[in-house]
Amino acid sequence: MLTAVEAEIGENGQVRLREPLTLQRWHRAIVTVLEPLDKEEATIQREPPPSDWRRHVGILTDSPHFNGHPVAIQQAMRDEWG
Repeated sequence: MLTAVEAEIGENGQVRLREPLTLQRWHRAIVTVLEPLDKEEATIQREPPPSDWRRHVGILTDSPHFNGHPVAIQQAMRDEWG
C-alpha cells in the first residue's frame, strides 16, 4: 500500500503530519524534504481535519460533475450490474 501524506519537519527533525493517519502495524516510509515553510506558516497550529465521514454526506448533490442526483446515479449503476 502506497500512501502519500503531507507533513512538516521541524529544525530538530521532528515530523508532524498535517492529517491523521492510522496504520495497523509498523510501515517503512520515505521522507522527501521540500522547500522551507514561511515563518508565519510554520508557526500556525493546524487543526487536523475531522475524520467523521458524515461531513461528506450530501456534498455531491450540487456538483456540476454529475448529471442527476448522486443516489439515483448509484442506483442505476447497481441496477445495470444486477
